[in-house]
Parts: sequence; structure tokens; C-alpha cells
Amino acid sequence: MLAQYPHLRRGLWCAAVVPWLAGCAGTRFLVEANRAYAPEPAHVTFRISDPPAGINAADAVWLTVSDYVRTALVHRGYLEAGAGEAPGLFIEIDYRAEPPRSVTRAVTEDVVEQVPETTVTRRKKITQPDGTVQRVKVREVIPAYEKVVGLRTTFYTETFFPKWLRIAARDVPDARRPANLRRVWFVEVRNEDMIDDLESYLVLMVAAAMRHFGDTVDKDTPVQVSLRDEHVQLLLRGGVLEER
Repeated sequence: MLAQYPHLRRGLWCAAVVPWLAGCAGTRFLVEANRAYAPEPAHVTFRISDPPAGINAADAVWLTVSDYVRTALVHRGYLEAGAGEAPGLFIEIDYRAEPPRSVTRAVTEDVVEQVPETTVTRRKKITQPDGTVQRVKVREVIPAYEKVVGLRTTFYTETFFPKWLRIAARDVPDARRPANLRRVWFVEVRNEDMIDDLESYLVLMVAAAMRHFGDTVDKDTPVQVSLRDEHVQLLLRGGVLEER
């Protein structure tokens, strides 16, 4: 499968070289899905629409993502329409990295001063057995200690990178008006963190989306996905799961 799609191999390499995506906890995404109605996948054919404005149809990332989505749909039971066959669904794919968002935070902490060990001499009264009182000098050692001498406020800026993927399925309710595409269902996956790498995230985003094709899910439903996820492995291998 990978030999037939060199851009799919490229997607596999991109994901493999990003170690932070492979953590046990995975990456957190927010998912929203909605359906007008859900036709039985086994009876519906699909075709992936041309990319939206701003994405080149020959771009390697687009080819990789569209292959991920194609693999996900077939795995869920949909059938890809053959050449010259009118599909039951048109699948629209869009993905973007939005401008970064910076947040400035303030942290206030104590300013601590180290006071060294010191020796002091004090006069001390000592009463003798016969009742007389003597004044003697006594040396006392005061151990080193820390003393708070003030407060310090530090400002630092964190930059977050919003990114999203949308997959929508549309049909043609009126064959006489093929431009009138009615949305059957859609899934949107979003992420905002401190990593500026949309390309490496896309396989995880498709894996998060494919769980909800034809479903309805509340906005901002959290989903954790890692490279070890079965759906991710299926996408990276072009629909072929590793034998256990």
C-alpha cells in the first residue's frame, strides 16, 4: 500500500520524527460532530472533493491527508465511487493553522537573602551556690538562615498555535441542481498548544475524527490520541493493521 502512495510514506515519516506526539498520554483535541441524517455506510459511495481555496491539489500534505480520510471512510464501511460513477456523498476536507495567540502571565515570588552563620557574645548572670551573682561572657552561635527581603514579579509570554481539521459529507438532493450540496454530517477537530506543526498533527486529527463519522458529539468534547492509537496505526499503514 505504501509503495503505491509515496506521499503516504512521507506522512508516516513526519509523524515518526516528532517524539512528543508518541507519548503515552497522547495529544488532547477538542471534537465537534453533527449529522442531519446518517445513511448506512455499506450502501453509500463517496468521492473526495477538490481541495478548498488555498490548498493545492498536488500538494504532498493534501495528498497524504486525503489518503488518510479515504482510508478512514473505507474502514468505517463506506465505498469509494469508481471512475465515472456518481457518488452518494461528496467528502470535503479542510485544515488550517491559524495565527498564533500569545498570553502574558505574571509570577510573583519571594526574594530571599541568605544570612550567614554568626557568633555573638552576650553577658549572662550566674548565681553561685552562696547567693552571689556573677556576670560572665557567653558566646552563642546563630546558624545560617534565609530571610525574605521583598517580592519579585516576573513576566513571561506563552505562544499557542491553533489548528483545526474539518471533514464534511454532502449529498446532492436534486440531480438537476448538482451544485446544491446538502450537508449530511461533519466532524471538526481542533487543537491549541505550544507546538507549531500542523502537518505532523493531521494523522492524529483524522484518527480523532474518524471515530465520529455520522455521529453527533457536543462541541469541545475532549479526545486524547497518540501514535500508539489503533486508528492512527491503521491510517499510517493505509488500512492494514499490524498482526498481533
